[in-house]
Amino acid sequence: MISDQHSQDKNNDLLNRIKEKSEDDFEKQLTFIASSALGVSFAFLEKLVDLSKSVHVWILTSSWILLSLALCVNLISHYVSRKLAEKSTDDYNKYCDTEMDYSVLVLNINRRNNIIDWINYSSIIALLLGLCLLITFVTKNISHVSKDRSKTQSPPSEQRGRTIPVPPSLPKHNEQTSKNQPVSTQSSNKPSEK
Repeated sequence: MISDQHSQDKNNDLLNRIKEKSEDDFEKQLTFIASSALGVSFAFLEKLVDLSKSVHVWILTSSWILLSLALCVNLISHYVSRKLAEKSTDDYNKYCDTEMDYSVLVLNINRRNNIIDWINYSSIIALLLGLCLLITFVTKNISHVSKDRSKTQSPPSEQRGRTIPVPPSLPKHNEQTSKNQPVSTQSSNKPSEK
């Protein structure tokens, strides 16, 4: 019986470490994805699309708000989780000192875990909506930019073989050649010969 209890405690410790690692990875990944998406959107505006020529800027603004909200909610989740873990530790100590019933302990811990779950769900939803809006903005603006470029570019004229470009005219050369050319000496007063 003692061996079974020891094995169960060991398994519980292992499962708790896995859960803690998963929660840490979740927070890191959410932070990484949201901040990377914000960075990509800034680079997109800097390199590909001029903000003054962008369409549906409200989509980009909404995306930025949601991605920033996801980051803030993630920070709040971390803080609240730490505070609720302290309260749960206090409750567990009260239970060990027989000041609290086990069912109350479990109820309190489950209620606190639900709070953290809802905060995490809201950060996931904000992240996913922000990414969807960012992708929508990028897609609409890439198609808009490509349409604008196709309108401004004239279709290339079809030329076959190698063509020789026309050299640019030199203004000084044209003036000198026109001054050096002889002026016609025919006068209109001469009688014409028949």
